[in-house]
Amino acid sequence: MYSVLYVLDEKRFALITPEPVSALALTGLGPYPEMFGIRTTDSAGYERFCRDMDTLRTVLRLRDLTEVEFVLLYFWKQTGADQGPTLVG
Repeated sequence: MYSVLYVLDEKRFALITPEPVSALALTGLGPYPEMFGIRTTDSAGYERFCRDMDTLRTVLRLRDLTEVEFVLLYFWKQTGADQGPTLVG
């Protein structure tokens, strides 16, 4: 369901993938539950996730949440962050 929202408006809705969720925790945003994911979050959790992603988009002056996801993926890889919240679903 959340991925449909992302396809409709990538400036407003984010994809929930494990790397950005983990990287958000490293930025000081979050924390998110250990098992945060598509099937385990409610609309309030997804709204908060999108709001946190949009905060980063604004601070980094990026165009949309896809760019935020790529930045977080790069950050996640550079820090070797292989622990943190995991994706379910």
